[in-house]
Amino acid sequence: INMDLHGPPVPPGIGVTGRFSVGAGTNCSWVEGGTTWQAGNHLSWIKGRHNLKFGVEYHFRESHLKHDNNDGASFTFNGTLTGNAAADFVTGSLVSINRSSGSDKRANSVNTYYFVQDDFKIRPRLTLNLGLRYEVLGPFGEVRGLERPEVGIAQNATIREGIQSTVIPIAPKSLLFVGDKTYDFPNGLPATMQHMDWWQIQPRGGLAWDIFGDGKTSLRASYGLYSNAAFYDMYQSGQNAPFFLSQTLNTPPGGLADPWRGLFNPFPYKLDLKNPENSRNLFPVGVAAYSIDPKYVFPRIEALTFNIQRQVVSNLSVEVGYVGKLGRHIYVTRNLNTAAFIPGNDAQGRPLSTLANIDARRIRLPTVFQKWNNQESTGNSSYHALQATARYRASRGLTLMSSYTWSKSLDYGQDYSIQGVSQQDGEHPRLDYGPSNWDLRHTWRLSWVYEVPKLLSAQPVLSQILSGWEISGITTTNSAQPLNLTTGRDNSLTANGNDRPDVAGDYRLSGDRTRGQQVAQFFNTAAFAPNQNGQFGNLARNALRGPRLVQTDLGIIRNFHVKESFKLQFRTEMFNVFNQVNFNNPSGVVTAGTFGRLTTALDPRLIQFGLKVDW
Repeated sequence: INMDLHGPPVPPGIGVTGRFSVGAGTNCSWVEGGTTWQAGNHLSWIKGRHNLKFGVEYHFRESHLKHDNNDGASFTFNGTLTGNAAADFVTGSLVSINRSSGSDKRANSVNTYYFVQDDFKIRPRLTLNLGLRYEVLGPFGEVRGLERPEVGIAQNATIREGIQSTVIPIAPKSLLFVGDKTYDFPNGLPATMQHMDWWQIQPRGGLAWDIFGDGKTSLRASYGLYSNAAFYDMYQSGQNAPFFLSQTLNTPPGGLADPWRGLFNPFPYKLDLKNPENSRNLFPVGVAAYSIDPKYVFPRIEALTFNIQRQVVSNLSVEVGYVGKLGRHIYVTRNLNTAAFIPGNDAQGRPLSTLANIDARRIRLPTVFQKWNNQESTGNSSYHALQATARYRASRGLTLMSSYTWSKSLDYGQDYSIQGVSQQDGEHPRLDYGPSNWDLRHTWRLSWVYEVPKLLSAQPVLSQILSGWEISGITTTNSAQPLNLTTGRDNSLTANGNDRPDVAGDYRLSGDRTRGQQVAQFFNTAAFAPNQNGQFGNLARNALRGPRLVQTDLGIIRNFHVKESFKLQFRTEMFNVFNQVNFNNPSGVVTAGTFGRLTTALDPRLIQFGLKVDW
């Protein structure tokens, strides 16, 4: 492959949809770290029936990231050109290539917290907890660029449509930098590219009530408003040109052998804002853009609990309760520069919408940028659960706990990582509202610990062998995780990359089939078809469910008291002790040859041993 690298030698990443992936791809030289300083002061004051607490905390966080991410490029073959992904690969029919530059950034953030809390004992049987917390969550501001002589400014940028930068005048219109004046920052954009969120006022409240006054039945309830401080990886605006380049070529003219044939190739890329001869490399046509929404705020999470606990007998207690979490202003990344589908053909009979003319059909910044990922706080989420727990402690070393959760979690497709777009239709993200990726409707766990009683035997050797053992175990049963189906191709021709298929029948199959039948076809694959050109599929997000999970883990511990100051502990841990087969979700890519098949599973039985010495 005709390609010069910027960093250490790495093989390119080659992905053949539904077949295989090889090479390094985005795996590369990566150094990440930072320093955190924390200081605080808490004061407690007890007066009468009040237990008052006051506090203030200060957090300084530094994050540094240096990498050569995707220097070797990622090549994609998905069957768009020949109808078969493997055939695309064999013939070198490359549907797309993505390559990125290296990056060297450091950013700082300062958070301060203030709180007051009162534990008010209204009556001997009733305690009220009241609190108020105020947080000033400072966004990360880039500082490494100021230290680099070839850069000289903070390495951060954002998008404001129609405004030309005066800080870097050769930048494409709408791409702005620190110091550029905008309608929301008339004195110039800060290094954080966002406004401070001054309204993180978080009330907290709770109560504990001994209902009958006998110490055996209690009612507890609580409410709290919470937020979440930012982490530097989530700030995508630092990935803008010229500080970082990410370019995608659709159906490149040179194919696999020479993708940039006839085009300007900015790679390997060198960032140098002080050398006029380097200006051509800074803003090549067709790179990705990133921004933080002007109305961006940090999330608000409302947590609610209500439960009743009852001691049935001296060694048995039960608890039943409700747990809820309501998320507002949740992090969402949305592509604001998808391509519009133009139906019909031109005078020569050629389609007006193709993979090759995607950049010309972009709806907001055509031919200037490819995707425009906007970091927003428009997501909502909800979690509601009924939780029940029983605890039993026998007098002879046996402890049991059984817990069951019946829950439902809904959101717009947010994940732990916000780097990337999850919606099928970026212009209508609310159509993706559905089960969370981690939604488990039913979960049951049984855990137990048994301490073998010390045997008093006339034979000291036998007593030494049989005493001192501790055996523990946990059995977990989870209902199925959500399964999201995708087409595997950009049939909508919007360049969003998350097309889902059309459903035209009942995808459910009988549950009494043999394991072999379920492995070969977990659901009725004939019920799905790739979405039509220029249209999105009608299947909802996370509409299907995968296999269930049942697993038991076992631990055995033996303590040896050699002498008072010298002890040995032998332990063995057996994970999935019954070697139960727990399959991962089947392949959900409609155009893949493995569609609907169970191809991977969780670990089989694993046994490990350990020896611990205390002296």
